[in-house]
Amino acid sequence: YEGDLYLPVGAKNAPLLVFVHGNHNMIEDNKGGYEYLGRYLAARGVAFQSVEQSHFNAYFGKGLSGENDARALSLLDHADKILNDPRFKDRIDRDRVFLGGHSRGGEAAAVAASFAELPYNPDTGRATKDIKVAGVLAVAPTDGQYKPGDRPVDLNVPYFLVTGAWDQDVSSLEGMDQYLRAGAWRGQLFVDYANHSQFNSNWGRLDREGLAALALATGNILDKADQERFLEVAAYAFIKDREVLNDLKAYLPQSGFALATQPKSRVLADFEEDADLTTATDATPDIKGATTYQEGAFIPSDRGGTNHVARLVGTYALNVNGAEDGAFALDVAAKSGRADIKITLIDAAGEAVHFTPKKDALHAAHETGLLKWQYAAKKWEYKRALETARLTKEAMARENPAFNLKELSRVEITVGGLTEIDNIRIESD
Repeated sequence: YEGDLYLPVGAKNAPLLVFVHGNHNMIEDNKGGYEYLGRYLAARGVAFQSVEQSHFNAYFGKGLSGENDARALSLLDHADKILNDPRFKDRIDRDRVFLGGHSRGGEAAAVAASFAELPYNPDTGRATKDIKVAGVLAVAPTDGQYKPGDRPVDLNVPYFLVTGAWDQDVSSLEGMDQYLRAGAWRGQLFVDYANHSQFNSNWGRLDREGLAALALATGNILDKADQERFLEVAAYAFIKDREVLNDLKAYLPQSGFALATQPKSRVLADFEEDADLTTATDATPDIKGATTYQEGAFIPSDRGGTNHVARLVGTYALNVNGAEDGAFALDVAAKSGRADIKITLIDAAGEAVHFTPKKDALHAAHETGLLKWQYAAKKWEYKRALETARLTKEAMARENPAFNLKELSRVEITVGGLTEIDNIRIESD
């Protein structure tokens, strides 16, 4: 067992984040690259452990494959070791143990959390560690390299994804698929110009090694300190104070980002059920006002993606039979530029509220050239992420006090240019 432990001075019952690096040159200091994160969190009341797993890593591109279950088991072993060390008695809150990781470590954290929910390891039949996982923080993670019992990892604990538009390693943004399979509170932060390696302070600006590194375009990559600050704030907000996410821009460097969060919700339409355009999760669609309407996979980076969304120009409506008290929200992404969207909610008495997110506040599709040849050929990739647009119950009351969300009858969503929408919902938390 090897790792660096950062403890809040004098604190009792602190939450703990057990965090592990991913695949990188095995002879480098991989665990030490998160010292900045450990010090930031410990100064704010969160204990942090950076786990050493370089023995799973590669040397000049040669290394293990299919080993992420071993990374996950090692992560749980380290967490168990800390929780049962008498030196840390009363300093760690056993009910607030978070698992996290970067790259393959991000996938390992999700796998570890899934193991912790099972009584037995699905591959070996051995009893699993008795650890209550409070959530998973995944940073530019891989996904699907290991599947427990040959099944994708489905999580029932909170999941927060942090990933970068300029990721030249996990460039397909695979973590968005795991985000979709998280059943509790979930969030994803997509950071413009952030690459893969700079989330570890020892890995540098290059996301590849050897000759492959020569082809990378690195001129636009975010400043290292700024990229680290995004992760510091995101980790603190997820573990200690999610209210920070309501005004995230105030705590971050001046770089664009897209943020999606989804608490416990009644989902009206998530477009996952079938190919029938006349059905929705928990409402009846009306697409007569749409000049373009399709349902299909959301492609975050010109490749990959298993999430299904609706592609819309014009008006898409849902007829609803009442709703719970709470907020109305949906996730949105423009195919190019920024989304231009207007939402109208109508109750059974005909009272309405209108919601138009400020266009300049929404995230634009991010034009990227990850490789040098793309600049010569002027051939770009468009990196995109769904972000949440939300109308709170307080905002509804300010606009029209007579409107009653519990009697919601119809939702109308109107967009200008081609826009993708997803997870239309009523949030109860």
